[in-house]
Amino acid sequence: MLPVPRKGPAMTHAITLIPLASIDDHALTRDRPEPDPGELRQLRHAIFTGGLRQPIEVFALAEGGSHAYGLLAGYRRITACRELLAEGRTGTDRIAAFVRTPRDAAEGYRAMIEENEIRARPTPWERAMIAVEAHCQNLFASIDEAVTGLCKDASPTRRSRIRAVARVIEHPGEVLHHGRALSLTRCLRIAARCAKGFAGVMYAAPQTLARRNAGREREALRPCVVAAEALLRDRPTPPSPTPAARAASPTSSPTWCCAANAALTGPA
Repeated sequence: MLPVPRKGPAMTHAITLIPLASIDDHALTRDRPEPDPGELRQLRHAIFTGGLRQPIEVFALAEGGSHAYGLLAGYRRITACRELLAEGRTGTDRIAAFVRTPRDAAEGYRAMIEENEIRARPTPWERAMIAVEAHCQNLFASIDEAVTGLCKDASPTRRSRIRAVARVIEHPGEVLHHGRALSLTRCLRIAARCAKGFAGVMYAAPQTLARRNAGREREALRPCVVAAEALLRDRPTPPSPTPAARAASPTSSPTWCCAANAALTGPA
């Protein structure tokens, strides 16, 4: 039995078979990490043996581009189908899809978030990343508005936490390579220090790591957060930049940390 389309933006009730090559999986920034290889392998086997039980959801892209459709929901499903096609499985070059017509990109993001809420509740970090991305694309005037618009179903407390995490993401840019591995408590501590101008102190150590993984980055960040909290207790103004931060940014103004962080967005 085919699934009943859920309520949301206008959508054709007919299922369309669409070539995989005509779908842009990343037309919208995804709010979930890459699928777990083990889970993806199981899904690939299930699709190969029993077929795709739930169509993906797509929306039409502007004419003239390299793809006709953008993916709204079903990233794991389309990834599994692409892998089956790469293995040479016959009949896997097209995928069943509902074609949706969101009023705008913001509604498209909301639809994607709703899909993931049904499957697995996104973490505050994942939701905050989407809010920051939506703001960067000028879909919302501010990150606060993006959080409000994209997380209407969240409680006021949860929205407040998402805003705090968004400040962590926004302030250092991509200096944190493994932000998803941070606990909510640590994100909130970092956000509180960022709001007081201590981002440079906290991010000095992670910036100097030659090899990065989630554990090393987390451990390098831990003493920096503690030091920033101690400095905040002892002095009302942000500390002077560290030597490493001075080398990354010549300015000594209170905004030096933003410039230093922006200069360190390349791969470590």
